[in-house]
Amino acid sequence: MAQADKVSNTKLLRATPPRLRVDFAIAMMCIFTDFLGDNLLAPTYELFIKEHGIPGMGFGLAVSILTMSFIFGRCFGSAIMGPVSDHAGRWNTIMVCSLLTAFGFLLQALSWSFWSLVGFRFLTGFVGGTRVVIIVYITDWMTERYMLTFWMSFIPIVSSVSSFAGPFLGGIVAQADQSHPLNPAYAGFALNATSFLLVLLFMRKSPKDAGLRLCTSKKNEASSGAASKPSSAFGPLVEWKAVLLWFLVCGLSSAGTQGWSVLLVTIQRELGLSSLVVGSISGWCGLMIIAGQLLVLPTLFHRLKFSEGAVVVFGFALSPSIIILGFVADLWATVAIGSLFSLGVPLIMT
Repeated sequence: MAQADKVSNTKLLRATPPRLRVDFAIAMMCIFTDFLGDNLLAPTYELFIKEHGIPGMGFGLAVSILTMSFIFGRCFGSAIMGPVSDHAGRWNTIMVCSLLTAFGFLLQALSWSFWSLVGFRFLTGFVGGTRVVIIVYITDWMTERYMLTFWMSFIPIVSSVSSFAGPFLGGIVAQADQSHPLNPAYAGFALNATSFLLVLLFMRKSPKDAGLRLCTSKKNEASSGAASKPSSAFGPLVEWKAVLLWFLVCGLSSAGTQGWSVLLVTIQRELGLSSLVVGSISGWCGLMIIAGQLLVLPTLFHRLKFSEGAVVVFGFALSPSIIILGFVADLWATVAIGSLFSLGVPLIMT
C-alpha cells in the first residue's frame, strides 16, 4: 500500500468515488468472512478431537487434516471460480458463493463426526474460493495503475488479519460454552450470511460484468479469439520465471501461516491453555500483521529505501524464528515469536 510513487494513500482513497468505496468495502467483507474459515475452529480442535477423534490418529495429524481440508477446498475453488465468473457473471458468482459459504459454516457447526467436519470444511473452502473473483471485480472498475495497486493492497491485509482474527473470535465463542466445541462455526455462518445480504442489497455489478451467459455466439467467439491472439512482435507476454517464483513465494507464505496455526493448537495442548487464551494470542498476531503493513512496510520502502525483493527477503528472514517454539514451550515466548512472525507476513506478501 505504501508503493504508490509520490501519490499518498489518502489522496487515492479520496479519489475513489464514495459509492465505489462501498462496493469495495463489501468485497473486502466477503474476503474477510471467507478467510475466517481458515482457523475459526482452531481453539476448539482439542475438545472436538477428544470427543470425535479417530482412534490411533495422532493429535498433530488430526489438526493438520482439519486445517488443510479447508485450504484444499479453497485451492480447487479458486482454480475454477474465475472461469465460472466469466460465464455466470462476477456479481452472481460472489453472491451465490457467499450464500453457500454461510451454509457451509452451518454444516460445520452441525458436524457429527471427525470425517463429516473434514468434508464440510472442504466444501466450505471450495464454495468460498471467491478471492480471485473479487480481484477481477476490482480490476473491472479500476484502470489507473496507482488506484488499482492501492485497492489490491488491501486484499492480503484483509485475508491475513482474518486468518488470525478467526481464532480470537472462535476462542471467545468457545469459552462461553465448552460443551459444544463447534459453536464458533455459527459465528462464521452469521458473518457470511451478513456478507451475502450486503452483496445482494448494496453491491453493484462491475462495468464489465456481462451477467449470466450460458453460451456465446460463434461470431463473438471468432472476434474475441482474434483479439486475444498474442502478438509475437514484442516477445512473450508472460515472464514465466517471475510468475513461478511468485507462486512459490505465495505458497510458502500461506504454508507458514497455516503451520503457525497448527503449531499454536499443539502449544495449547502442551501448556493446557484455554480457548480464550489461544484466541487472544492469535488476535494479537493479527494486530502485528496490521502493524507490519502500516508501519514496518512504509519504513522499509521510504526511509530505508528497500526494494520490493529486499522487503520479501527480509520478511522471509523473520519467519525462521518460529522454529524456536519447537524447543521452548512457554506462553510469553509464544507471544513474542508469534509477533515477530506476524510482522513478517505482510512483507512476504508484498
